[in-house]
Amino acid sequence: MERTTAANTSLSKGTNALSVSNSDDANLSKARSSDDSAGQTERPAPAPRRILFVTVGNSSVRLVTYLDRRAIQEGLGAGERPKFEEIADRILNKTPTGTDVRTSYDSGNVGYHVQVHQDLIYLAVCLRGYPRQLAFDFLQQVREQFESRYAPADLRRMTKPDALDAAFRPTLKALTQTYTTRQDKIAQLQGEVRDIHAVMQRNIEDVLERGERLDDLVEQADALRNTAGTFQRQSGTLKKRMCQKNVAAASCIIVLVILIILAIVLGVVLTHRH
Repeated sequence: MERTTAANTSLSKGTNALSVSNSDDANLSKARSSDDSAGQTERPAPAPRRILFVTVGNSSVRLVTYLDRRAIQEGLGAGERPKFEEIADRILNKTPTGTDVRTSYDSGNVGYHVQVHQDLIYLAVCLRGYPRQLAFDFLQQVREQFESRYAPADLRRMTKPDALDAAFRPTLKALTQTYTTRQDKIAQLQGEVRDIHAVMQRNIEDVLERGERLDDLVEQADALRNTAGTFQRQSGTLKKRMCQKNVAAASCIIVLVILIILAIVLGVVLTHRH
């Protein structure tokens, strides 16, 4: 869907008119608590991200509204709830219709998501941090079900605020619960991914530590290999020397035997001559 400059300008003006308390965005921090006996880590529960308020209307009147009071109480606490109905009326009055527009903006600790289609405006207010794409998927489902049940001509004749509450509010409530459950599943998956990341990081640290130990073993093995080479060379030299000594001793014995034999032979010859 295309954005229009006029629509965004009007929505920005609507934002400036909102009287919402400005509080810092709640940060989801990682907490690792190690168990000395089991060596396990516990993941903190994810911060709640809920759809708080949803309405369908035109530039003149709200046609149907659903307010999740429990989600507001859990997400915002007592005394922090903006007047969503008044804020919705301002946004509806300042948002031009007749074009297809999607836009979002944050105010304090809540986010406002607006979808315009022809003469109708769909508004969802979520806790800040609720996925933007999921919010617009929610509004798209609201739009499809709403427009399939009500004709534009009939809607133009309605002037009473929240005239369709009795007929369509249960549908809004059911869709809100559905997309809250989907967000809970997404948050659970994100938590599991964080756990896997933490485990992988610890494994990498262990591997690196073992790598340092392996480096020491490699150095010791190299030293042993060098020592073994030196010993082998020295033993080869010693062996050669021993072989040379053995050859010399054998040569001396052979020469001595030959001399003895010659002496005996010479003695016998001389005896026969006499």
